[in-house]
Amino acid sequence: MITLKRLSRRCENLPRKFGYNLLMTIKHRHCKHSLRSNLFLLLVFTILTSCTEDDFMDYKLTDPETKLCLSGYVCPDSTYIVLSLSESYSTDFINSNGRITTISGNEATVVLFEDNAPFDTLVSQNRIIIDCEPYVENYYISRKIADMGKVYTIKAKYKEYDVVSAETYIPNATPIQSHETEIKEIGEEYRSINIDLLIQDLPGNNYYLLPKAVNSSSPNYYDYFLLVNNPLFENFKDLFSEQVGREIFFSDKLVQGKTFSVQYFHLLRESSFDYSATFSIFSISEDYYRYELSRHIKLNTQYDANSNPVTIYSNVEGGYGIFMGFSEAKYTVQFNVE
Repeated sequence: MITLKRLSRRCENLPRKFGYNLLMTIKHRHCKHSLRSNLFLLLVFTILTSCTEDDFMDYKLTDPETKLCLSGYVCPDSTYIVLSLSESYSTDFINSNGRITTISGNEATVVLFEDNAPFDTLVSQNRIIIDCEPYVENYYISRKIADMGKVYTIKAKYKEYDVVSAETYIPNATPIQSHETEIKEIGEEYRSINIDLLIQDLPGNNYYLLPKAVNSSSPNYYDYFLLVNNPLFENFKDLFSEQVGREIFFSDKLVQGKTFSVQYFHLLRESSFDYSATFSIFSISEDYYRYELSRHIKLNTQYDANSNPVTIYSNVEGGYGIFMGFSEAKYTVQFNVE
């Protein structure tokens, strides 16, 4: 006979037993699920370890194709072309001195076309480059003067390699119209000469290049003018950084058809400055601009693990390299600062 007290004790133990049974059921199901997962992983491991190398490598890796690399420019003063062999745009054949092996003499035929008509067959030249260890650079030049506003095509053939070709144009020079000069006091010892160069952008899409430093006629090595940062510039990082090159390039997308200015400054260390300086602005082809843009992006992101791969721009068909055009406008300023 069950008394009221025993019934009460059984009711008290009921939740405990129910919870225990429920927990054991869950654990049992979890163990069964874990067992299935372990068996699946074991099966996959067995399949993978039983595969041979041929099961994974069902294709053959091929060596990079060696092609002709053409790099150079055309401008109203000259046409300059360097040829070499390469397995990629950035990997050239290196000689025992650690230099790129350039093609010379009659080994190659290089022909320049002007507006699709034969213009000149380039002749081979060479020069000695003075470096830590002097070396010879071979190149090809034109004997004719090219004109602004025209399209030029270069074609080169070397031994059994495919013909390479590239096309560019020489943009019209954009002259510097005028300038404004301002002298500023810097503390008690120094003054700065600030010069604004006023430039009229030509119709159409234009691309420009400016040197970061301009020497003066002074015999002192430190008497040079430095370029001041400007919202127009697309690769301005550090005036003294070689990573961004010695020139600044930009397009006219912010100043199309308008007058714009660029500024240079000189820190005056002497009591007077009676010298001149010649400033230049280069009008560059779109090929030149796209090459510089891709090159600077690659240089400035090469150590960034999170950046996307950058391919250096090339307009050479059948090989590697770049062929670009440019023109230059010069403007000389005479300074007489007491």
